Order: sequence, then C-alpha cells, then structure tokens
Amino acid sequence: MEGDGGSAIGTVGRIDLCGGEESSAVDLTGQVHQLPCCIKYDGPSSVSHYFKPKPTGIEVDGLNVDEAYFRGRKLQGTTIPLPLGYSGE
Repeated sequence: MEGDGGSAIGTVGRIDLCGGEESSAVDLTGQVHQLPCCIKYDGPSSVSHYFKPKPTGIEVDGLNVDEAYFRGRKLQGTTIPLPLGYSGE
C-alpha cells in the first residue's frame, strides 16, 4: 500500500476455477505448498530439496497432519485435494 509505509503483497499462486480440459492438467502431487506468509524473493530455489513435510502421526477431522520447517519455524498442515476439474499452480 503506497504512501502508508506498508508493502504491497503480490500474487503467489493461482487456482483455475474455470476447470478446463483434463488433458491439460499437470499432476503436482507433493510439489505445491501454500504458506501463510510473504516471501520477498522471486529467484530460483531448490524447494523440494529443503522443504520436506513429514507425517506426524496425528489425525485431525480425518486428515493426516504433516510437519515441516521453514527458516527454523515449525509448520503444521495437511494435504487437501482440489475438487475435480480444478487445478492449481
């Protein structure tokens, strides 16, 4: 936000709500992560080499909880499927 000392947050991901042809969908299973933070870096990174969620053995509302660390901070989350016909990147 210009003028108030804040910073603008850019788009970090996209979910195609229009669906589309299934043949154009790419399987990104285990490759897409959404983090509730702003990372001010847009260069290359070996994310899959360093960011490796592991199962905790905990289940919440029928979903298995995974755990990973990002810059020393513990993150917990779960894998949720996108509805049929949706894609994400």
